[in-house]
Amino acid sequence: MIINILNKEIDERIISIFTALIILLNTTSCDKDSLEKQPLDQYADTAVWNDAALIQTFINNAYRGLGHGFNNVMFSTFGDESMAVWGPGTNITKSLVNPSDLSDWGGDRASYFLWENVYKNIRACNLFFDKIDGAASVDAALKDRYKGEMHFIRAYLYHNLVAVYGGVPIIDKSYGLNENYAVPRDSYEMYQIHYR
Repeated sequence: MIINILNKEIDERIISIFTALIILLNTTSCDKDSLEKQPLDQYADTAVWNDAALIQTFINNAYRGLGHGFNNVMFSTFGDESMAVWGPGTNITKSLVNPSDLSDWGGDRASYFLWENVYKNIRACNLFFDKIDGAASVDAALKDRYKGEMHFIRAYLYHNLVAVYGGVPIIDKSYGLNENYAVPRDSYEMYQIHYR
């Protein structure tokens, strides 16, 4: 009997604690604007194209997609372009390729030549061309300079793609989410005409 009374008291305490907790949580609920916050790890589209410093940062980030020049030297050792005898290309130039050499294609060395990575940067260039004319925070002379830089970056990225894959799709607009992405490969000759 004493045990039943103690269990009943414990049950009543637990119920009263949970009730108090539910009331406390309901009284401290969110206000309407607490969920309408800007993300701290990214900028809104309008913020980027209305701020000269953020436009410059966007361009600087596009340069990061080019990689270091040393990556081109290292990448050339994977084929018959060069006879480098240092670093990871040694086994390849000696025709001693084995599965342990596959890691040389990952990481930082070859990532600047991978289809997905290069097209992400080409999309950024195309997005720049779509948005820069509406940017009021940058004067016309600076816009022209920025456009020249981004034309170079996009052409260089296509140069890397063509060097690795041959004919590639030439994309000169930034696609939205629900658009048709099926674009055929262009010929090498079309690449020369487009980027001459």
